Amino acid sequence: VVGELYFIEEKPPVYSIFVLDTRSYRSATSSSSSSSDERRRTMLGDRQKMELKAWLSRDVEGWKVIASSVMWHDRGLDATYNGKPYLDGWALYPEEREEILAF
Repeated sequence: VVGELYFIEEKPPVYSIFVLDTRSYRSATSSSSSSSDERRRTMLGDRQKMELKAWLSRDVEGWKVIASSVMWHDRGLDATYNGKPYLDGWALYPEEREEILAF
C-alpha cells in the first residue's frame, strides 16, 4: 500500500502475506481504561483493518499469512517477560483481535 508501513508480499501460487503495521495507528493504553474505551481501542486503525479484511476476502492461490510484529496470543494479561507483565501484544486489544479472528 503506497505511503503505508503495512504491505502485502505475494508469490503465487505459494503464498500471500499481509504484514501488519502494529505501531503507527495503535491507540494508547491505560490500566484505568473503561470497557467502552477497550471496545474502541485499536492496534491497526480503521484503514489498515479495512484493507486487511479486503485481503482476507480475496481468493488467493496458496497460503495466506498475517505477519504481526507483536504477540497474537490469547493468554490475556497474565503473559510475562523477564518476570514483568508483557504489555506489547494483542492482549490489550481483545475486541479488535476477536473481530479479526471472527472475520
